[in-house]
Amino acid sequence: MDITHTIFKNPKISFTTRDDYRAVYCDKYIRDGEFILIEHCFRAEKNSSVEVSAAVTMLQRNEELFNGLFPRKIPWDKDFITKPVGSEIVVSLDKKLAYNSFGDSEHIVIGKDISNFNHSADPNVAIVCRQIATKFRTIIILTAIALKNIEPGRS
Repeated sequence: MDITHTIFKNPKISFTTRDDYRAVYCDKYIRDGEFILIEHCFRAEKNSSVEVSAAVTMLQRNEELFNGLFPRKIPWDKDFITKPVGSEIVVSLDKKLAYNSFGDSEHIVIGKDISNFNHSADPNVAIVCRQIATKFRTIIILTAIALKNIEPGRS
């Protein structure tokens, strides 16, 4: 089940995991303004218990997303789909939403690859949100764009 979908990943970057933290590294020189990643993401309204519940359920049932988002101390298990989960799993799901989501005061936005970008006091990239309204839903596209020239080896 694809909940998020990467539309474009710049071949000049790579994702790494060190001590349970993921990061994006520049492998080849990236110019200011260059697109780094474009991802179709899942969105839920924070004030809607139904939508927040759907976001938690989506994480619970998606092995790749569950295992990909921080914290990764508990590996996904197929029993998460059919059996009630314990409080430790519920806390982990809540943390995954809190630590990996983008959005504003009203929305939670989750993307598998975009979540690799870390917050920084001196960011190399901007995450830009675009909404495409259709008759039945709003499609969310998150885009990572270089804010400055990035040298190889930088995160």
